[in-house]
Amino acid sequence: MIRGLEQAAQSLGINSETTATKKRSPTHPSNSSIENDIPMMYRAQVEGRCSLMFAGNNKDLEKWKDEWIYPNPKQPRYQRKEPPLGLDGNIYRIQVKFPFRLISNGGQDSIIRPILGKDGIPYFSGSSVKGLFRRACNESQAKNYCGDDTNLAPSSQGFRFHGAYPVGDWSNMREVTFKKGDKTEIRYGMLDVVHPQQERQIGSNKQNATALASISLYQPTMIFEFSSFAENTNWKEVENIFWQAIALGFGGKTSTGYGLGAHNSHRPAVIPKTKVDIAFSGRGVSPTLRSDEPEFRPNLFKASLRGHFQRLLSGVMGDRGNLETEVARLFGGSSGPGVLQLLWQQRELTYGTFGKTQTFKVDGILHLNTLRDEDVQLIEQILKFAFIMGGFGKSWRRASHELFHETYKKFEIGCHWELDRTDRVWMDIQSTDQLKTFLTEIHQNYITRFMRGDVKPLDWRESWHPDRLSVYAVETRASKVIDLFHDDTYKTTPAIGGKDPNDKRPKFVSSVWHRMLPIGDGSFLEIITLFHGQRKAWKRGVEEDQLQNFIDSLKGQDLSFIWGNQNPCSEKTKTSKQKKVIDTKPKS
Repeated sequence: MIRGLEQAAQSLGINSETTATKKRSPTHPSNSSIENDIPMMYRAQVEGRCSLMFAGNNKDLEKWKDEWIYPNPKQPRYQRKEPPLGLDGNIYRIQVKFPFRLISNGGQDSIIRPILGKDGIPYFSGSSVKGLFRRACNESQAKNYCGDDTNLAPSSQGFRFHGAYPVGDWSNMREVTFKKGDKTEIRYGMLDVVHPQQERQIGSNKQNATALASISLYQPTMIFEFSSFAENTNWKEVENIFWQAIALGFGGKTSTGYGLGAHNSHRPAVIPKTKVDIAFSGRGVSPTLRSDEPEFRPNLFKASLRGHFQRLLSGVMGDRGNLETEVARLFGGSSGPGVLQLLWQQRELTYGTFGKTQTFKVDGILHLNTLRDEDVQLIEQILKFAFIMGGFGKSWRRASHELFHETYKKFEIGCHWELDRTDRVWMDIQSTDQLKTFLTEIHQNYITRFMRGDVKPLDWRESWHPDRLSVYAVETRASKVIDLFHDDTYKTTPAIGGKDPNDKRPKFVSSVWHRMLPIGDGSFLEIITLFHGQRKAWKRGVEEDQLQNFIDSLKGQDLSFIWGNQNPCSEKTKTSKQKKVIDTKPKS
């Protein structure tokens, strides 16, 4: 035996003479005891040891979180109290509050989490604060405070960035009461979720939609610390530079709302100057955290813009590599951030319930910016397309049932978004003719700007190409077709209801969009978009293709063809001469 190993084994209660002759097994009592004593944070992050990546019912993640927080009795055992602000000896401190989430990646685990400082308290490095600070400095200030990169010289004032840390309960602990049985449990808001769904939503060949776990601080109060050897340091100038810098965001994922809105009791949040500012109000199905609590997440706007850009681009660009390059340039990717800057300025938010569903109502201003004017015009056009044709957030493919289906009370389906009165001129569509003009122009714009040779769309479910879709619409004061989505035949057709006849829950993404677009004076433009490039989804079990039947039902409710393919079934073999037309008109 290796020298000293026998004594170590005995101190752990291991009989060194017998274990050498026994077959090694993870179920051996002594070995199992040692294994259970190893903290999760020190284990290999593989299945069976400590798998943290997935956000579902992950027992490894829960144990890892509990060992990290080490609650006493509920909040983290180790917290930092707020220290004196301003100049305190050689340290100068600035307090900053964030209204949403703050995230940083320490790069050490299989999930995104911040660096862990003393006693496990999250820590944001001085180098990240320095990078933030430098971008707001002029040349002279950069040399004074950050050093001379060209000559590799340090700060002329001996200026130091000591990083940032949260004060108080950094875990965002709270007691949550669940509806079923009024059970109360302790939950921690720092457990965040990343749920990439764009491939599944647009119907590409890559359709992984697994929810992933991450760690982010929820509405934290942070302390930023600095020091300087120079007695004449202009701390007022330091503060002004700092607040200019942090107005653009701190930490990661700032383009989706994280790390924005920095403020304190003496400094209100500064909204960066942007080129597009649109005031929206919306309602719909609320996103939920792992704790089943509702949380409106501003990243839904970027997700919507990115998804629609891919749809529009895939209708004119058949090379996926070129498409992904354009998407990454605007919205970012694995190689770096994109040119789009996005900020949601929230003015009002309330949560509620409708049937079995948690819902939200929100009001705010969406700020968008890029350096190039042509990119601003492109982003603004995508935003108009998203607003006109669907909406934002969960269940955006359907119009709000709470608003437009008076007799349906089971749960909320869909969403509804409107423009603020001050911004109604931004969207000038008031008729079906104007809708047709808008759709024609946006497709032509993409051909002109992005076409490489012949226009050849990608074979995605929702590629925006006139041969692969049909748009119908009607001017109305109440929904004419919302009942169609609850017809027994249509709701069990994958392309419409998202499920097969024997399915209890939807398992497919619907190929139909339904929008009730407000056009003033209590009227709406009811818009139905049908994607039929992948016809298999329109087949209901072993029965006939339902596409023509559904189109006939739309026509039966006075909807007119607006754009796309007016006769998508003309070249298809019909399996039945008898067509079913669902009539939802009120009977006299």
